[in-house]
Order: sequence, then C-alpha cells, then structure tokens
Amino acid sequence: MSQRKSVFADILSKSKDTERTETPVSTTATGQAKKAKPNKAVDPTYIKLTAYIPRDLHFQMKTAMAEDQETDQSAYIERWIREKLNERQSATVSKRSRATG
Repeated sequence: MSQRKSVFADILSKSKDTERTETPVSTTATGQAKKAKPNKAVDPTYIKLTAYIPRDLHFQMKTAMAEDQETDQSAYIERWIREKLNERQSATVSKRSRATG
C-alpha cells in the first residue's frame, strides 16, 4: 500500500485522468431525457474540502445563494473560488507585464 507524500504533492503532480466522467442519463415520467446529478462523493475528479467559517458569513452566503436562486452549495462555492482565482491570476499577469514593460 502506498502512502501519500503530502496534500501539495497531489496538487502539484499532473493528473493522469484529465477528463470528467460522463454523467448517466435517465428519463423523466414524460419520457424526456435528463442528466442525473453527478455524485461528487464518488467522482474521482472531486475532493472533499472541510472548512470552518463564521456563522455570519455562512448566513450571508446562504442569503446570496437564495437571491441567486442557487440550490447547490458546492457549485456556488466552486464558482466563487474559480472567479477569485481567475481574478488573482489576471492581477498577477498584469503586475508582471508592468514590471517588464
């Protein structure tokens, strides 16, 4: 049995499987095809993240989700993190271009 070196080793190593698994398709009572919601707990492209946040922040997030009519907390947090990381990356690129230009 192999032991994981560290969390960062996993992050830094390149993923061998870069494609997401296909979502199974089911049919509704009317016969229309619909995609089943992916089970992220068993999907190898997802990892569980546990974090403690203040109650007031949790309430603000739930309020924002309700205003945005979002029901999937994981999707909401994932979208927010991706937006923030993209903003950070853009700012880093901008700083580098100013430093070299």
